Amino acid sequence: MSYQGAAFKIRCPHCDDYESHEVYKSDQKIYHWGNEEVPMFERIVGRDLHYRNRIRKCSNCKKTFSTVEMVFDYLEGLINEVKKLENENKDLKSSIAEVGSTLIKLSIA
Repeated sequence: MSYQGAAFKIRCPHCDDYESHEVYKSDQKIYHWGNEEVPMFERIVGRDLHYRNRIRKCSNCKKTFSTVEMVFDYLEGLINEVKKLENENKDLKSSIAEVGSTLIKLSIA
């Protein structure tokens, strides 16, 4: 079964309509985020990030908006990295609170 050209449901960022929005323009260029980010993506996903940009036209408000097509591994890797950073941030806040509490106790003594 071929899904080529089939619109999928996505929320329009302009009018919030959740509907099938046709591809208005599909950029054939494969984008690369940037040379500075290559080591980060290689660490997170095992390879550099490449993606494709598509312009969609809202079926309701007729405004256009960009969507991105990429291999799922990139999204999964980025989500896992954000979760890891959130946990590290939580741990650091806890450590800072603990150190602050210890400093207050030492200053009182």
